[in-house]
Amino acid sequence: MALSATAAIASAAQPPAALIEVRPDGQRTVFTTQRLSRHDRLIAQYADAQGKARCCVPLRIVGGPLRRTDVSDELRERRVRAYALPAVATPDPLPFIGAALVLKAGGEPSFLGEQAFLAGATGNKAFPEVCTSSEGAHLLQSSNGKPQAHLYMHFDYAVEPTCSPESLKPFY
Repeated sequence: MALSATAAIASAAQPPAALIEVRPDGQRTVFTTQRLSRHDRLIAQYADAQGKARCCVPLRIVGGPLRRTDVSDELRERRVRAYALPAVATPDPLPFIGAALVLKAGGEPSFLGEQAFLAGATGNKAFPEVCTSSEGAHLLQSSNGKPQAHLYMHFDYAVEPTCSPESLKPFY
């Protein structure tokens, strides 16, 4: 099953990237340039006990679109939409910014793709990178060396940069 799921993903186009935010109160939001419906699924990173990004959990859309203007599409200047996700169920969740892939509803490839990611059959190769610059987070997605997505979430405070100049260069 995992092998056929991996083949289905390899033959399909790369799923669109999305940015996941978890706030200190556990509220989760996804940001994407895609129009989403409640039937679409996400395969998302989550934070482990040390705050490191881990792969993957399935999530569903529970509301939206929401009014948020702190995320922009730096690659194509498309409108970024925000949607509510189920809140984190653990007490005192760690704030987190991570990556997700959008699996559009309506077919077996989406189901197989979700199962392959959850089983670890595809590794993290298809997942976008999330890193920080001095005042925000960047979601970077490439395919065959070509930029596919660059979402930027502006913070109202300074953070320690983790993006290397080499990783950002193709996106500007």
